Amino acid sequence: MATLNELYKNYPQSPDAPTWLMTMAATYDAKLNDKAKAREYYQMVKDKYSTNPWAKEADKRLAVIAAAK
Repeated sequence: MATLNELYKNYPQSPDAPTWLMTMAATYDAKLNDKAKAREYYQMVKDKYSTNPWAKEADKRLAVIAAAK
């Protein structure tokens, strides 16, 4: 997680940045069960990389988190 976060902080314009964010979000979501942090990273993908295919997946995952409340 620290490595991915560091990569994102240093290279937010990288074509791999949405993948890094999605990986962190999925880890918070599935492995660490921290839905708030997962939601934060999924939302970043939607907001900052809306044209990237990952944005659609982030939107789906946000809907699942919201429905689970």
